[in-house]
Amino acid sequence: MTLNLSVDYYSQISALPSSDIEVIRALYQACEAKLRNSNGSGPAFDSRLRQMTEAFEVLSNSKARQEYDSMRTGTNANRGHFEELETLNYDDVFNAQVDSSWDAILRYYPEVSRIVERLRWYSDIPAMIFRLTLINTKQYTDAKPIADTILDEFLSYYFGPSPDVKTFALWCLGTKRLGLARELNHSLLTLDSGVEYTRFLARFKSERNLDRTYWNSSTGFDLLKILAAFLGLKIWLRLVWRPNPTVSEIDAILYTAADIVSVTLILLFLYKLVLFFLGK
Repeated sequence: MTLNLSVDYYSQISALPSSDIEVIRALYQACEAKLRNSNGSGPAFDSRLRQMTEAFEVLSNSKARQEYDSMRTGTNANRGHFEELETLNYDDVFNAQVDSSWDAILRYYPEVSRIVERLRWYSDIPAMIFRLTLINTKQYTDAKPIADTILDEFLSYYFGPSPDVKTFALWCLGTKRLGLARELNHSLLTLDSGVEYTRFLARFKSERNLDRTYWNSSTGFDLLKILAAFLGLKIWLRLVWRPNPTVSEIDAILYTAADIVSVTLILLFLYKLVLFFLGK
């Protein structure tokens, strides 16, 4: 079997290097079904089908896959080609394969559905891999760690090991800026494994005017916690600390201060939220 090291076989069928043979097979079938259901034809259709078939033949053969992985190890820190990912119709393709199995899991472990939706917010690919992995491993009580591992591997495979770059990639995916995610992946692949991630990310965001107003999800959660704390303070002042009918001067100052802080935090949060969705 001839191996083409310039081809990212995993991305051809939307898999990850850790995906087991059952997941590989299911993803290949999903990609092939989507391609055939597109009613396409001609050279482009035939070429895409050959690429997926070649990828599956290599990755489903343990010896060929091991050789492929060993020969590519170290050639690039982030080997995945994001632009080659198959865009799957999540529900139609997945439900046609394992709908009954997944329904049984949700019946007894309904909390898993929230994990799936969190993954889907970023990409259908880790969400599909998570569902298939959970069906195969039966580790329902460890669903969240499994999902976190899959999402982290997905980000590492396409955007490298840097936590800051992966956080930025999550922002791109979460705000549906797939074009920006492709640019990020392509730039990292071009620079190869020798890239200095801090310098690279600063330059990448600066060139796209994202350096000063970029707001990641952790910032939003921190701001929400502060806002909740002050709203709680207001409620406590109103309901627990019950002043006399004649409001004292210190009571009035406390009420006014709490109101000002709460309104300021709400306005700041809304301002940051607008910047977040505008990509600024």
